[in-house]
Amino acid sequence: MSRETIQSYYDRVSGEHDLWQRALDHHQSGHLEQAAQAYREFLRLRPNHPEALYLLGVVAYQTENYSAAVEFFHQALAAGADEPSCHNILGLAFAGMDKAGEAETSFARAIAIRKTPDFCNNLGNLLSRQGRVEEAIAAYEEALALDSNFADAHYNAGNAYRQKQELEDAVACFRRALTANPSARCGVVVGGTRAASPGADSCSMTSQ
Repeated sequence: MSRETIQSYYDRVSGEHDLWQRALDHHQSGHLEQAAQAYREFLRLRPNHPEALYLLGVVAYQTENYSAAVEFFHQALAAGADEPSCHNILGLAFAGMDKAGEAETSFARAIAIRKTPDFCNNLGNLLSRQGRVEEAIAAYEEALALDSNFADAHYNAGNAYRQKQELEDAVACFRRALTANPSARCGVVVGGTRAASPGADSCSMTSQ
């Protein structure tokens, strides 16, 4: 290999690395439009790069462009991206589109491949929103079996028990949520006083 060829290869690889790092920096800083542009530029250099497709889908999800997110995640899966993570966030995107059946299928696929507290919690939230409270509680219990200090799952289970008017169990869950995350805020009345609940993200679904 000639010196010119080696230098050309080095320059190309170095340029790709710099572009990738710039995309990640924009994304982590919350500059989503710039991140998406950088990911697209990177994909022009490295077509079908699974992580770039996945992260472009994450940006689309974060900007509530759920149909685009679904397309990118399908492309990422076809390119060999991490299957559980893709199926989990596909579930989030489908939930954002009010496609509960597709969302449930995606969460179930993620959990079947790699069961995590977040994946189970996401499924529980979806089921709870459909009024399938017993199934939601079972999903939260699965999450807590994997991580007994998962404040979100304790809090969400508490809300599920409250839906069932089982207030003693609800209060117990809220107390455990506070024990797991004492610095969080909450608007739940516990023991006659207004206590804090795990913050605004507690009832939200998570992509991680």
